[in-house]
Amino acid sequence: MTDIEKREQMKELMADSHDADQELAHLQERIKRVSERLQDIQRLLSMALNTPDIGTTVYNSGKEYDLNDNAYKDALNHEKVLELVKDIHKAHLRCRDLNQRKIPFGIK
Repeated sequence: MTDIEKREQMKELMADSHDADQELAHLQERIKRVSERLQDIQRLLSMALNTPDIGTTVYNSGKEYDLNDNAYKDALNHEKVLELVKDIHKAHLRCRDLNQRKIPFGIK
């Protein structure tokens, strides 16, 4: 294998690793957002226990959230949540694999 081929191989490995890290970061952000929406839904349910005139709006940190928004419907979609969990599991495995493959080259 020539030096050029070796450099190209390391570039590809680094690019794959960067892409995998980016995908993981995006999935983590999406999960945080779904989790926040579920917390808003939980707040609404808790408030509904003792508030007779409760609506579909939740106030959190001074912001108003309309729980009729599709994002809240998606957060309650069991299949979408399971798909998201599977996707982040795959992303973690891919990152771990690529990080292990970089070790022999001294790449972090």
